[in-house]
Amino acid sequence: REGSINEAIRDLDSIRREGELLFAVLVALLHAHNLSKIVDTDEVARIGAALDRERARVGERGLLMAAQFAWHAERLEDAREYVERLLALKPGSTQGNILRCWIELSAGALPAHELWDAHGGKKELEALMGKARHAETLGQHAKAL
Repeated sequence: REGSINEAIRDLDSIRREGELLFAVLVALLHAHNLSKIVDTDEVARIGAALDRERARVGERGLLMAAQFAWHAERLEDAREYVERLLALKPGSTQGNILRCWIELSAGALPAHELWDAHGGKKELEALMGKARHAETLGQHAKAL
């Protein structure tokens, strides 16, 4: 059933052992547990401890997935932290740079139009969508199209 926190927790628990995605899964699990009507504080503590352990060894893909999840969950500070860590590991990450622009746009900042071009331009759908949203935010509807 869509919107069920308990079902989301079960689904996330089933993929909890996925190596490079473990960090992102733990971030999502912690978020889901905190949204529950009755919060299992022991499980939240266990997930928090696992998250702290995994934080030291998370790789690029795990950071990208965690940043994307946090952005979609409107946890912009966490998303920003994860994407900045990703970009420290791999400064040229196209996906990381595009996501950083989206996070800034979501936070109310207007990344320069040129940043979208620099990180994908006409080749990356996410960059094109970002350019369109940027133009729309500025009231430049014709340019957004």
